[in-house]
Amino acid sequence: NISSLFQYLHTSITQRIISLFNALSPKHSKLLDLIQQQFRLEHTASSSSSTTTITNNIFNNSIK
Repeated sequence: NISSLFQYLHTSITQRIISLFNALSPKHSKLLDLIQQQFRLEHTASSSSSTTTITNNIFNNSIK
């Protein structure tokens, strides 16, 4: 817990932290969804080549 380090912050700094969180939150959610989708597809895929293709597609999409 690092809350004790965030005392007496200037309002502009606080707003930047909140803005950063708001920008990263959707990206985190999207990446989490992609990982969960990959997990489901890996357990339903029958061949290792299709799993490799799926994994490559998911990570290529998450980089964008």
